[in-house]
Amino acid sequence: MPDLPTIPTTEKDQLKQNAVIRQLVAFLANNPPLTLGGFAASVNLATSAVDNIVSIFNTKPYYYLHSILIKNRGPGSVVSATAGIFSSTGGSSALAATQVLSALTTSTSNTPGGLMIMTLSSNNNQYTDRNKVYFRVGSENGTTAVVDIYCYIQPLP
Repeated sequence: MPDLPTIPTTEKDQLKQNAVIRQLVAFLANNPPLTLGGFAASVNLATSAVDNIVSIFNTKPYYYLHSILIKNRGPGSVVSATAGIFSSTGGSSALAATQVLSALTTSTSNTPGGLMIMTLSSNNNQYTDRNKVYFRVGSENGTTAVVDIYCYIQPLP
């Protein structure tokens, strides 16, 4: 990462301040930060073979899918559910192939087991312009379980 311009907090020259701000804006325009690109709330794990849409919002034409987090909303543990993230309906074109979600053992914050990171598929080494992906439950959970889905993206300049 290149050295970012800085300016002392005591600098009073507004032209110098503006020059640093312009450099920072130019840097961020060409190097957008990792951002939350998509979110789906309260996805029910009790029903399988349903394509749950996760809309992706991106200010650039293309992005790279960086990571997918799943948060357990409860009311209890995820016992037997499996799920994946796909770029097409029907469970095709896996971005994160179907995997077991049993690591989600609690919905209590600040406790291990409330959040998991899905393993991305090896074919996810591509950039895309899709405005949605699909979270698909493969196997139902044995009991009521609800999760939130977070898709983090790297916008490409």
